[in-house]
Amino acid sequence: MGMNNPKETALMLAIILLAFTIIVRYIIGRRRFNRRNSSGMQYFRNYSQAVLVTFLERVFMILSTLAFIGSVFFFFAYFA
Repeated sequence: MGMNNPKETALMLAIILLAFTIIVRYIIGRRRFNRRNSSGMQYFRNYSQAVLVTFLERVFMILSTLAFIGSVFFFFAYFA
């Protein structure tokens, strides 16, 4: 039951990339939610933490978007 079939490989890659997308977006969203105070502003300990965290979140959101696009591509490759 190996994965010698390219269609099976495309489906597995699509599922893995889609799972990565969902997990990354959930974790970032939850962290943003937990950083908010009663007035809706995000709270950071200092400026450097705010810059670093928001930069890394943007990078991971871009990566998750690319992973989603890749998963759609692999789903099309599987069903074509």
